[in-house]
Amino acid sequence: MKTLSGMHPDTLLQAMILYNFTVNRTMYDISDLRIWQREQKTITAEMKESEILSSPENRNPEGHMRSMSIEQDIIRKVQQGDVEGLIDGATKIPAVRSGQLAPHLLRHHKNFFIRLETIVSRAAIQAGLPAEEVLETEERYISKCESLPDMERIKNLQYHMILDYADQVRKLKQCGGSQSRLVRNVLQYIRSHMAEPIRTADIAAYCGKSRGGLTTEFKKQTGRNLSEFIQQQKMQEAETLLLETEQNLSQISSLLGFSSQSHFTRVFKEIYGMTPTEFRKSQG
Repeated sequence: MKTLSGMHPDTLLQAMILYNFTVNRTMYDISDLRIWQREQKTITAEMKESEILSSPENRNPEGHMRSMSIEQDIIRKVQQGDVEGLIDGATKIPAVRSGQLAPHLLRHHKNFFIRLETIVSRAAIQAGLPAEEVLETEERYISKCESLPDMERIKNLQYHMILDYADQVRKLKQCGGSQSRLVRNVLQYIRSHMAEPIRTADIAAYCGKSRGGLTTEFKKQTGRNLSEFIQQQKMQEAETLLLETEQNLSQISSLLGFSSQSHFTRVFKEIYGMTPTEFRKSQG
């Protein structure tokens, strides 16, 4: 019974189907048990009734087409990694009615977020981001959305989510990652271990290559030194943390896996020509 209680319902159902076949020599598919024809007819009738009874003044074909046009524009810019275009567009897009996705307004906004998150995440995958990483990010965003108690925070999360995917695509394209599985794997490892000191040998093991083989192939594909690339990725993350959060330098250096705040400050200044504090003030 302990084994059964930890089993996924579909797995348990499949096991029961196989047991039934063994005993009765009758083979079913999961859909035979899950999909009820009577329920399908009921749903068809209810959807038809809803369509017929829907008030004409509540129909908004122009609004739906405008909403679709905006979604397509977002998808295109995410796939291009066009963060600036998305930021610029967000200030110019008029209010567009997104239909009624739930009877309650808060649930409607959450459902709309989930729909848009799915569209944008699939666009990011098509642009070359690793599917497994994107799907994990998708789960985090949806979970965060479900925890929010008001619409304004959901809208802010939605804005952040779209820019996040576009920024990841942009970083991928900056190093030619859209054509290279190796570069995608390197980026995935770096992002997954941002809070740790990242060694070339560990990335090589993750990619199934020798240390020398990895650095040589990476340099050949991107024209860049791998150790410098790792540092650059950490500094880009540092830039985001400095501009978009109120974390202090000690917290940021720890989040990025530096041994000390002074080490983080020294590396940042070498790349940006100013200290993290000076950078934050200059952008404020």
